Amino acid sequence: NCPVITCNGHILFDYDKDEIVDSIDLPEDIKDYAKKIYDKFPDAGIEAFNGKDIMIIRANDVVRRHLSYEKVDIVDVPFDIAAEKPWQKLLITDEEDGIKAIREYAKTIKPDSINILDTNRLFMEAGAIGVDKGSALLSLADHVGADRDKTFAIGNYYNDCEMINAAYLGACVADTPDDIKEMCGYVTKLTCSEGGFAEFVDFVMNMC
Repeated sequence: NCPVITCNGHILFDYDKDEIVDSIDLPEDIKDYAKKIYDKFPDAGIEAFNGKDIMIIRANDVVRRHLSYEKVDIVDVPFDIAAEKPWQKLLITDEEDGIKAIREYAKTIKPDSINILDTNRLFMEAGAIGVDKGSALLSLADHVGADRDKTFAIGNYYNDCEMINAAYLGACVADTPDDIKEMCGYVTKLTCSEGGFAEFVDFVMNMC
């Protein structure tokens, strides 16, 4: 077994041991940034991740659908309580018109210490500058003692680009945006929901 990359590279988690191998906290000014969005957009769904805990600062329909699909219980945490803890991921979401307005506003208040990431059509996340899935992939390789030519990665959206580029072989599934496909060494025939990940695993195993 190998630890996994979560929270867009801010956490390496070992599911066998049920423990965090490594983590990088978001800058503290992320909380002021999140509070401004929280106050301005009362329909925005906001999740903050603290280690293994997902703190639901505000649930909306998108959050409820997302957590239902992931089979995760909603645990409401007031903003001031959540802000007392370190965060490794901030997720903000809304329906299509709402998230568009949030994205435009977020650009005007973004502190220099964070990146804004579009991780889904309805999801916007924030990460620390210099931390992404690509840097986490190389850290994970170091952790398990693997050479770079033993690193393989597959993604499907813009927050996966650094990981795709960092891997010895970067891939994406069939329903990935076209500009991401251009940077990949392998594009699956199947979409994500059809089993594109399993297709890529089979491809890599046949290489070895």
